[in-house]
This record gives sequence, C-alpha cells and structure tokens, in this order.
Amino acid sequence: MALLFCAACIFVCIWIPYHEQLLEKKAEQQLVEFKNAFVRYSADCGSFPTSQQGIEALFSKPVLDPVPQNWKGPYAVNLSRNNPWGNRIVYRTVSEGAEKEFVVLSYSGDGSCLEL
Repeated sequence: MALLFCAACIFVCIWIPYHEQLLEKKAEQQLVEFKNAFVRYSADCGSFPTSQQGIEALFSKPVLDPVPQNWKGPYAVNLSRNNPWGNRIVYRTVSEGAEKEFVVLSYSGDGSCLEL
C-alpha cells in the first residue's frame, strides 16, 4: 500500500508541472491564433477593433462605432473565447505611439498573465 502511495505521489509531482506546461503552450498558441485573426480583421476593415468592440469583433460584426464596412468575418471561427484554464481571453488597444497596436492577454489558473 505504501508503495502505491509513493508511486501516486511521484506521478502527481511529475504530472502537475508537466500539465501546467502543456496548458501554457496551448494558451500561447491560442494567443498567436487570435493575433493572426486580428491581423486578418484589420486587413479587411482597415483598422483593429476598438477596446470596446473587443474580441467579439472577430466573431460577429461590431455594432459599436466605428462600424467596419468591409467586415468579412467571422475571423475566429474555431477559437474559444476562453483559455485552457477557463478564463476569458482579453483584447485591448494600445495608445498611439506604442510599439504595438493591440495586446491579447491570457490569465492562467494562478493569475499570471501571458501577453502577445
């Protein structure tokens, strides 16, 4: 019985960090896919969605101004709005003059943030 308990402890000690790494890799790939979807959106619509339009602009045509005239989406058909931990993906535009025009954020189970 003790041997079985020791084997289970070893398995858990190895599996949990490995499982977290798998979730993190999956979340990173998801952020890349969202970034690519936003780039396709911008190519069609002439600009990135506003922070208020948010990630939903990839799934359905925005109704908030500025309403894009050339929206040809949905741009994120096979993407989940939630990351592997079940938290929502966050999209924000960045102020003018910044290095990036937008950021896509994913908060892990422990609250740490992945950003693209």
